[in-house]
Amino acid sequence: MSNNSQNDSSPMRAWTICITAALGLFFIFFQMHAFNSLSSDLMKAFKINESQLGIFSIIFLLSNGLSLIPVSFLIDKFSIKKAIVAGMVCSIISLVVFASAQSIYIAGIARALGGISQSFVFLGCLRLVAKWLEDHLALANSVVITIGLFGAIAAQTPLTLLISAIGWRPALLVIAGLTTLITVVILFVVKDKQSKKSKPEASSWSEVGGKLKEAFVFPQNWLCAAYTTFLNLPIVVLGGLLGNIYLKGAENLDAVQASSIITLLYAGSMIGGPIIGLLSDKMGQRRPLMFICPVLGIIVILAISIISGLGNYQLAGLFFALGLFSSSQALAYPILTECNLTRLASISLGFACAVSTVMNSFLQSGLAASLSSSFWKSLSINPFDQYRSTMLLFAVIFLAGIIVTLFIRETYCKIADQ
Repeated sequence: MSNNSQNDSSPMRAWTICITAALGLFFIFFQMHAFNSLSSDLMKAFKINESQLGIFSIIFLLSNGLSLIPVSFLIDKFSIKKAIVAGMVCSIISLVVFASAQSIYIAGIARALGGISQSFVFLGCLRLVAKWLEDHLALANSVVITIGLFGAIAAQTPLTLLISAIGWRPALLVIAGLTTLITVVILFVVKDKQSKKSKPEASSWSEVGGKLKEAFVFPQNWLCAAYTTFLNLPIVVLGGLLGNIYLKGAENLDAVQASSIITLLYAGSMIGGPIIGLLSDKMGQRRPLMFICPVLGIIVILAISIISGLGNYQLAGLFFALGLFSSSQALAYPILTECNLTRLASISLGFACAVSTVMNSFLQSGLAASLSSSFWKSLSINPFDQYRSTMLLFAVIFLAGIIVTLFIRETYCKIADQ
């Protein structure tokens, strides 16, 4: 009995479990961000334009947002491991159906299933970290998200090269096969941490409604959701859908050059996440870094937007820096866990992520519309300035993130009821 207890509390075991689960997030992020590399092929295959292509991304985000709250209840009612495995299975089905789809409607259904799969895996990973590594919450959350971002990177240049070699449909089937292998690994390695209670409490519908109401009326959940949305938007928009379009239009880069620079956007976020998380844990505070990073991010955005004639290396450095400063969005997740009562942790995470995802979908559709030449032509603005103006909108959004930070409550890295 004591040996099992020691094994459960082993840091190596805890990190192994959380990192293995994060490998699932790798493939979930891959699926979310693959459209940046697939965009040209999908427009040809389904005979759609850029605006219609954006609908695929909105379907993913909305299905993800609408499923987050129900998924948070399921995690509490059943188990974190089962939630992650269920999400991985949904992801595999989504990839296979999308790769086989001849109709845009079937492809849309597959994309919606992919959004639901992200809810299971993303929330499951965050809750797993909170159970196993609560003493290193910001660092562990950042590491898990960083592993996920490796998937986003793999969805850029590597996927572009794979598509060039075998075509986009076979490429997605290859990814589905790899996702299946990782699902098997997760099934055998990931474990739910045994709590003092033998089984999770079964909640009645009235109790579920009460928890949701408490999460809804707690201002910190809304503030953290807004902060995550604003700081994560460059990754979602530039990395997930419009980055290649922007770099081709504004900087006259080819597809491989553009995807390489977008890869560095992810690399900055991957490196910045663990560093910012570790610094926050060491400082014993969250808010200072949440304020400083968007300030520096605005400076980077202004440099990209205003300075003309930037070379490839300069663009690469600036996009890397933008990703690095955007990574402070991950600090909102430990704050959500810490400022809520333990019994509300899952539903609060689900609620905040749902709000963030819905906000992302609307902001992304707005930014996609800003790339529509017909809108800017009505204002007699040429295409080059159109792209620059779109990039400047990110500075406004980061400014909103700074304002939100002023109202977020500092938790000093302590959980509310412990």
